[in-house]
Formats: sequence, structure tokens, C-alpha cells
Amino acid sequence: MSNKSKLLKLRAFNIENNEITKASSDLFDNLKKKLSGSKAEERRMLLNEEDVKKEEDLISDYEMKKDYVFGVVLRITHSEDVPNIPETLLQEETFSIFDLGKIDATSSIIYRNHYYFLISKDYVITNLQGNIPIKRLQVYLNWYLDEERGAKYYEITPKIVCNVETKLADIKKITVKDNSVLFNAPKDTHERKITNINREVLSSLIDDTGSLDDILEQDIISAELSIKFKKPTKMSVEDYQKIMGAYMKPISETDDVSFITKKGGRIKGSKILRVKSVEIELTETNKINEPELYQEMEKFLLELLNENNI
Repeated sequence: MSNKSKLLKLRAFNIENNEITKASSDLFDNLKKKLSGSKAEERRMLLNEEDVKKEEDLISDYEMKKDYVFGVVLRITHSEDVPNIPETLLQEETFSIFDLGKIDATSSIIYRNHYYFLISKDYVITNLQGNIPIKRLQVYLNWYLDEERGAKYYEITPKIVCNVETKLADIKKITVKDNSVLFNAPKDTHERKITNINREVLSSLIDDTGSLDDILEQDIISAELSIKFKKPTKMSVEDYQKIMGAYMKPISETDDVSFITKKGGRIKGSKILRVKSVEIELTETNKINEPELYQEMEKFLLELLNENNI
């Protein structure tokens, strides 16, 4: 019996509901309906047609309960030698992480990484790596439920801790360090990093392009975006959470974000996110004890429900 364990960080997110006639989003109901009886093959999302590695995401394994769905999202890629993923595996309804260890070395399926999730009517809980925005799962779910959702677009935003320290009325501004977030760019490009904004500002001050390049390459300076707050004097907890969740959603390194209070205090972005660390047993082959992880996710969900008196 293994005595090894691993500390995992569970992250909580809200499933936004923009339909005033419904108590909750229909993401959960549509996911349960679509998963039921489906084959793994039908759940493969190709990231880019032109990618020679043909990276894909898919829900490889899942377990449906009355009020939530547990699942595993797998990222796989194709071997350069063999173009097809084994039909025997992908024609199954589910296959586990443990099954991957049984695949022959000459198989075309190559495991990259995976993460776990729990989805209920109102919440998503996942151990998706902290520096990866939740958009990865959101994109997959919107792709997989394309027909079911119709014209709607499912939004998943970080669950925010509500406490005295992070009241919106106390916040004066938000600062974001370089490389943490992508902003909407001009029409001729898809996205722009703060680095590019930094270059534009500096180029107006420094004529020598070579010197400017040296400064940026040697990290002599770094950019910091400052967002000043204008807000109403009164705001509900729900609106507060939505605003903070929207700010934090596209940010990969949450400690690069700071909330500056009127009194000059500085609160790291990671401190306002609803997370929970759990110790999970590992098997002899260093695999996660999945039933234990699922139970910890269930406990976390109950905590979220109790916090909101649902």
C-alpha cells in the first residue's frame, strides 16, 4: 500500500447564468445529456488543423451523479510515425488514466497531460493548473455543447472570496505586471501583451531602437498596467463577485495582479480567489487516488453551497 500523497489545489468557478427566466445555466443539464452513452471519439476537439502534432482535448472519463458530473479532460497528440489514434480505445464510452499505461509503446496516442473537474448547476471545481486560465475548459465545453447551447455562450468566471479585506468600495486601483494578461488588440491583430504597450510608450521616449531593444531584452524595466476604479457607492455581493471574477479570469499568474486599497494596502490577486488545498493519496505508480479526489471535490462543492445559502 502506498504512503505517498500529493497536495492539489482545487479552484472554484461560477457558471454564469444570463437567462433571467431560469434559476441556473443549462450547461450542467446539457452536459449530462450529451455525455450519456457517447463514445470518447465523439468528444475529441482538435486545437488546430494545421498543427502537425494534431493536439486534441477530450473528456476521456466521467461519472454522472444526480447533482453533478465528475470528469477528466485529457490532452493528447499524434505520433509522427502513426497517424491514427487506436480505435479500440476511442470507441469506448470512457477510458481512464490507468488505461493509458496499458497502451503499447508503438501506439499512435501520446498522453500530454490531464486535469479533473466537477460541474454542477452553478459551479465548476477543477485542479487545472493555476497558471492556466479557466478559458481552456470553457472553450472545450462550448465546443462540445455547440448544438445544445444554441445561440448562447457559456461563461465560467472565478469564484471570489467575499470578506472585509476585499470590499469593492475599499479598492482604489488594480495593477497588473507584464506578461500576465492579454488585452483586446487593434483590428489588424488578434491580441496584444502589455509588453507591446510598454514598447510603444518607451519608443516615444527613446530614439535609439538598438538601446530600446537592449533595455527590454535585459529586463531592465517591466511594464505595469494601472486600472483606476470608479464605482457606485453601493454594490451587491453578486455584482462585486462578477466584476472581480471578470478581472481575474484572463490572468494566468494571479500573483502578478494587486488590488490597491484606499489606505494603501496591497492584496495579491491569488488571495481573493476561492481555492482549497487538499492532500490526495498516490498509488504505487504515482497516480492520483481518484475516488478520494472526487470526495474532496464534493466536500468543496458543499462548502460553496453553504456559503451562498443555496
